[in-house]
Amino acid sequence: ADGMYEVSFYSNAVVSHDGSIFWLPPAIYKSACKIEVKHFPFDQ
Repeated sequence: ADGMYEVSFYSNAVVSHDGSIFWLPPAIYKSACKIEVKHFPFDQ
């Protein structure tokens, strides 16, 4: 490889040096009740 690469689209995937892949798909979360996320994920 010559070190040059081209990105054709962004997919929010991270490929690690050991070959593992972490993919965070886009999502919309809906809740019927009110939630407080001010201190998330450090809330009690």
